[in-house]
Amino acid sequence: MKIIELNYTIGGGGGERMTVDLCNYFSNKGHDVFAYITDKTSIPRNVSYRQDLDSRVRFASAEATTGLAWRAIWQTFLTIRREKPDVVHNHCNILLLLLPALFCPKVRYIHTIHTLPMRQYPGGVKKWVANWLYKTKRVIPVTISDECHKSYNECFGRQDDVLVTNGREALETTSKLREVSRELTSLGISLDGDEPIFIHVARHHPVKNHDRLFSTFERLQKENIKFQLMVLGDRYEEYIDRFKDNQRIHLLGSRSNVADYMSFANYFVLTSDKEGLPLTLLEAMSMGVIPVCTPAGGIKDVIRNGENGFMNKEVSDEGFYDSVKEALSGEYKISKDKIIREFNEKYSMSVCARKYAQLYGISL
Repeated sequence: MKIIELNYTIGGGGGERMTVDLCNYFSNKGHDVFAYITDKTSIPRNVSYRQDLDSRVRFASAEATTGLAWRAIWQTFLTIRREKPDVVHNHCNILLLLLPALFCPKVRYIHTIHTLPMRQYPGGVKKWVANWLYKTKRVIPVTISDECHKSYNECFGRQDDVLVTNGREALETTSKLREVSRELTSLGISLDGDEPIFIHVARHHPVKNHDRLFSTFERLQKENIKFQLMVLGDRYEEYIDRFKDNQRIHLLGSRSNVADYMSFANYFVLTSDKEGLPLTLLEAMSMGVIPVCTPAGGIKDVIRNGENGFMNKEVSDEGFYDSVKEALSGEYKISKDKIIREFNEKYSMSVCARKYAQLYGISL
């Protein structure tokens, strides 16, 4: 089968990482897979995961400034018309599928909505186009969590979406593990269990509410509570001066070997106001790192407070602070092996890809 996996980029985010994982999974199953992106490859962050693509996966870009530029829309249409794929799986803007759905109707189009549909489609032309494409069954809408499914129903007044929970390949440490150990030790981070180590992995973005993250840990620091916080991701320039001399909060920048850092962490933290189902959460679970998160979007479909992580009932600064304090209290004994087992059973890429295979029309 010939499959096009379509996204803005293949770098920097969870949806992009999942695009790469799906490409590799179906390529390894013997299918002809083409990873196609809209944005310029000359910008390094747009292709930071390209090295992870299987060598058999073909790759190309529209080389547009953004995924909504006319060049992106037109070049995507021309590529689909030329390639004549059996399936196009879109992980970005629905408008990219309008021309192909109209003029290349024999292709099966699937659109994964990687966030809450009410957030993705607040109104306007994009919502109208999406509603028409979904309603006429030219495009199959996919939601990624129970919360996203409910949001779809609220947004469009229908339940014709297909729920496919996000999946991720389990993280594995790399040859840089020893180098990372030396780096963390040089920062004053004890790796022998003296202090709990928290890790946050995300680029800086308003929806992640990093003010909540940092204010919580600054508050703990004022209370003389011992901890170490590692922050991996880019675009944190506005916080550099604030934390450059902090001995407990470390802005480490973007890293390709996240697993090496995750392997030293006790807790994974996420402070988002809104989410679909973040792949960084699943990555942490794949290594048995205990999640401490806000109940944003699909997160509350995954975490059961005190069983496989910590999560307050409300998305708020005080609620997140209480969750961190609860994690540090030692009242709950959460099994690392149990978290890994739950990941393998529910959130691995093989589980996710098998569900997409059914939508693609592939028998595995």
